[in-house]
Amino acid sequence: MKRKMSLVKQFSISSFIVISLLGAVLAITFSVFFEKTVLNVSAERTADLVNIIVSYSLRPEDFSQPMIGPRLDAFDTVIKENITNEEDMKLVKIWNAQGLIIYSNKTDLIGQRFPMESDLKTALAGKTVAEIASMEKPENQIDELDPSRRYIEVYVPIRDKASGQTLGVFEVYREADNIYEYIANGQKFGRFFIGISFLVLYLSLYQIVKRAAKTIEEQNVAIRRLTSRLDETMAAQEAIHVGTIKALMSALDAKDHYTAGHCMRVTDYALLLGRAVNLPQERLDLLEEAALFHDIGKIGIPEQILNKKDSLTTEEFEEMKKHPVIGAEIIASTRVFAEHAELVRHHHERYDGRGYPDGLKGEEIPIEARIMAIADTYDAMTSDRPYRSRMSKEKAINILLDCRGTQFDPQLVDVFVELIR
Repeated sequence: MKRKMSLVKQFSISSFIVISLLGAVLAITFSVFFEKTVLNVSAERTADLVNIIVSYSLRPEDFSQPMIGPRLDAFDTVIKENITNEEDMKLVKIWNAQGLIIYSNKTDLIGQRFPMESDLKTALAGKTVAEIASMEKPENQIDELDPSRRYIEVYVPIRDKASGQTLGVFEVYREADNIYEYIANGQKFGRFFIGISFLVLYLSLYQIVKRAAKTIEEQNVAIRRLTSRLDETMAAQEAIHVGTIKALMSALDAKDHYTAGHCMRVTDYALLLGRAVNLPQERLDLLEEAALFHDIGKIGIPEQILNKKDSLTTEEFEEMKKHPVIGAEIIASTRVFAEHAELVRHHHERYDGRGYPDGLKGEEIPIEARIMAIADTYDAMTSDRPYRSRMSKEKAINILLDCRGTQFDPQLVDVFVELIR
């Protein structure tokens, strides 16, 4: 028979795959972002040069036709002294709005017209663009750039200082070997950092899940032991009732620390009211034991619902409403406590019939269950809960009085309020 894979092993494999995929996606995203950022910085640097030097050296009429003669010589001097004298600036072109090259430091290109690429159109629309130079563009093949080197191609719009209208585009090719080495190193460092971060995250999650699995296993072992002990106790004599009740409450206390103290207080309140309405001693004994473990069904409710600090959702409340039935089934399965099952099942019924799980109303609800409902509600209101602080005694009493005849037996409420006051 094939052995089932443990939950920790399933988590370790599945989480490793998911975290690896997330890390790979993030690394790729970072690499693209980092490259784009470096290109944008290069573009901004070039744009600053154009705005400071080139735009002040050109007039709107310069863009109507290619530069020739003295005008070309003068502008060529400006470009050589301020731009192409930098080592990485290799090729300069200036386009007009019709796709005509009006200037280039390679004079063979002046007067040439080429199909307008998308980047050129974007620059003519007023936006600076930087990209990896493609040697397949027709004008780049004519440029005779060194194919063994890498270049960044930057397009900067040239605007009329008076109207702000885009007159043309300044294009420059920058050698990018050093820039790409910087990009590669940055990407390598980024991928390494991301990899280490995700590895630490995975190992942290693994340790958390491993510890949680160990705790759950220890709790399961404890619960299995308690269940086994409970089965043995249920088959024993009536004389060991008290020990069995303590074992049950210990199991519940391990899961919900609030419940054990709550059950003890509910038992005290229930006995106080039961004696006041003159229940026979055998019924008081039954009430005492049923009240003591009326919430034992919460063993079957998830801890995240039991200990939730906020109000329960509709779905969570429906899950919580199962605990009387679960508790009754646990108790009914044993000979010793079988008689208590009905009281545990009905301690959340309402006097007006709108309670759960069976919608009993009025005298249909056993009197012990009606007593437990009052005691349970009063203690819940006057105790600190994960989702709210305790109410004052007077406020809780007023709520009981408001609910007499609807949620609670009105006569029992009157007696209980008199006792509490």
